[in-house]
Amino acid sequence: MRIIAFFGFVFSVLPGISLGAGSGSVIEMRRFETAPAIDGVLEDSWLEAGAAGGLYQLEPREGAAMTEGCTVYAGYDAENLYFAFEVFDSRPDLVRARLTPREQIWEDDIVGVLLDTFGDKRRAYEFFSNPLGVQGDAINLGGSEDDAPDFVWYSKGALSPSGYMVEMKIPFKSLRFPRSRERSWRLSFFRAIRRTNERGVWPAYHSANGDLFSQFADVKGLAVPENAVRLEAIPEFTVSHFKPHQELKGAFHLNKLDARSGGTVRYGLTPDWTLDAAANPDFSQVEADAPQLTANQRYALFYPEKRPFFMEGADAFSTPIRVLHTRTIADVSYGVKLTGKEGPYTGGALLAGDRSGSGSAVSVARVKRDIGEQSSLGLIYSGRADAGRAQNRVGGVDGNFWLNKTSQVSFQTLGSYTGGGSPHEEGNAVYGGLYSGDRNYDLALEYIDVSPDFRMDNGFVSRSDMKERAIYAGYKFWQDGGLLSYWQPNAGYYKDYNYAGELTDEAAYTKWNFMLPRQTKVSVAYYPCTYEKFGGKTFARQAAVYSLYGEPLKWLTGSASLERGDGVYYDASDPYLGDKNIWSLSLTLKPLASLQLTQDLLNSRFDTKEGDRVYSENIWQTRLAMQWNRETSSRIIYRYGVLDRRGFVDALVSRTLVPGTAAHAGYNISFSDEDGVVRKTGETLFTKFSWLFRL
Repeated sequence: MRIIAFFGFVFSVLPGISLGAGSGSVIEMRRFETAPAIDGVLEDSWLEAGAAGGLYQLEPREGAAMTEGCTVYAGYDAENLYFAFEVFDSRPDLVRARLTPREQIWEDDIVGVLLDTFGDKRRAYEFFSNPLGVQGDAINLGGSEDDAPDFVWYSKGALSPSGYMVEMKIPFKSLRFPRSRERSWRLSFFRAIRRTNERGVWPAYHSANGDLFSQFADVKGLAVPENAVRLEAIPEFTVSHFKPHQELKGAFHLNKLDARSGGTVRYGLTPDWTLDAAANPDFSQVEADAPQLTANQRYALFYPEKRPFFMEGADAFSTPIRVLHTRTIADVSYGVKLTGKEGPYTGGALLAGDRSGSGSAVSVARVKRDIGEQSSLGLIYSGRADAGRAQNRVGGVDGNFWLNKTSQVSFQTLGSYTGGGSPHEEGNAVYGGLYSGDRNYDLALEYIDVSPDFRMDNGFVSRSDMKERAIYAGYKFWQDGGLLSYWQPNAGYYKDYNYAGELTDEAAYTKWNFMLPRQTKVSVAYYPCTYEKFGGKTFARQAAVYSLYGEPLKWLTGSASLERGDGVYYDASDPYLGDKNIWSLSLTLKPLASLQLTQDLLNSRFDTKEGDRVYSENIWQTRLAMQWNRETSSRIIYRYGVLDRRGFVDALVSRTLVPGTAAHAGYNISFSDEDGVVRKTGETLFTKFSWLFRL
């Protein structure tokens, strides 16, 4: 998923709420004398907290009452926050609820709470649940949501004749918050009804008044613990077997078995500063990357991070140009990470060892200062040195400044040094962006400049030797009733030069989006004239792109895309213009609440203008997943690529009690088709156990 595309923010009230319709709303928290049991049943103990209702649409009709009701109960005790959602639905048979692994609830109906524990209108913890109590959580940093962190909290849910109900318990130990009492906490609530495209919030949100963070409610009466320092240790043990045999680095070897022990430790130095350490961590259970087309690619492909140690606290190192991309640390031997916030300062530091290649040491440091209500200015440093004394260092400054409630500017400037040999190289990169938008319009202006010798061994940049200018504008026409929720025309233009002053890329495009019921989105884009220079030749091409996504039924989700037009065959010695055709299809069937079958097909074809086939790349992936209960799941993946005639089968069974306490067993077999004969090229079998100890 990556990112949680449809989130809005939530609704309703807590005890003693002051029902304002937006910014300025106040929540008066009350303390439980007897904490409620988290069992999916709204018992009498919730009456101690009081209740309130009231829900305003974020979409499609901003500020209007949602079509279905909801009541929220809330309170706290010395160790936890408690929330309960009593959700009403006039069509309970259409409520979308599946028994899925954690973090895979985003196609279901959802309720949740968002907590701005620092009260600085810049970030929020997000805790969501589907109607069956399956969890999803995230960190929201300035509107950019990251669902990678897995927090320890508890939830139960159950369907009812009138809708459903969900209970949540969130330990203070799972949150970071300031020791200072100068700022109060702030929060918001959320509900999504997938079949009607509705997202609801309390307090009511008005896009003309600024972003969502600035319109959260203030929390009053909450007695936050003075010291929620916590110690978490997750030891882990993995046994692996490989064919053909290869000795796993950092492991014990017994015949052809490799046994690796390691783990992570997390220590809360204060409620707002956390130290994480990992030794010999193992990530065998992490699922393979989603399939991507690799034939005839001009620039490097980006693969997201999925390993838990690096995902936790990743927002502390976030910058417009990705200075830290932890996928560059391929085989981790150790890692130490410090992240947190002190007053207006947010900071992070990372030290890690990479066993891959000849071995290397990674160091990254980041500090950012809040300016005004939501602006910031930051510094970042990144360094990498390998065993052969080669080194790469990058440093720079970045900032984000709000001009008014709907407009902001961002910038970053970086310098790099790469040495250890002779001669050394120095480079630079610059980024600048202006963004403005509300519910109706979006406007973006961007500039990026990357010199030929700029290099980031710990980061990711798709290309160097370029100076790009880009503009984008779009406007949503919301419809009050009828088939369409909105339709949105967009237009954009970009122009690239290299450092020799040559025009290398130029394109103008228009795009039309249409939003229909049941999360159905149709997009059509047209590129009437794209200019591209490669290998000393200049090419002019046209293309059109069509895409469709929809959730027409509780048991069916699908997407499709098609790109047709001219393309360049990137032969370094003799590039030429041809016909490009790329299409993809994805269908997900959910015949049972606990069973899911997903079929993905990707195809890329390239022909000469004379009609001769240059290549045809096909990737087929089938994924079957079964959730036996809240804790136990299994899945099997089959993938085959026609162009390289290679594929694999990957199976995994997992039992996860809470994040960190889990058992996994996996099997992977890779194969190739050699002249019609299928041969096994590799085989892996592993078991892994980990335990969370929390003080």
